[in-house]
Amino acid sequence: MDFLQNLTNDQTALLGCFVAFVAAMGMLSISFHTNPKNKIAEQEQPVSRLKTPVVEQVEERRKAA
Repeated sequence: MDFLQNLTNDQTALLGCFVAFVAAMGMLSISFHTNPKNKIAEQEQPVSRLKTPVVEQVEERRKAA
């Protein structure tokens, strides 16, 4: 822990911001995984979307005014 005493004020602030960021990401991850709305129910299967054919749109040719 001696290396913490050798840091400048700027380095200590950056280290504190990094620790706060990691803690916030950890809480966000825990919150996301504990929310029951984010879990897929076993009886619900994801719906596979059918590919729709691409219809080319033909531009109308108009006379210039």
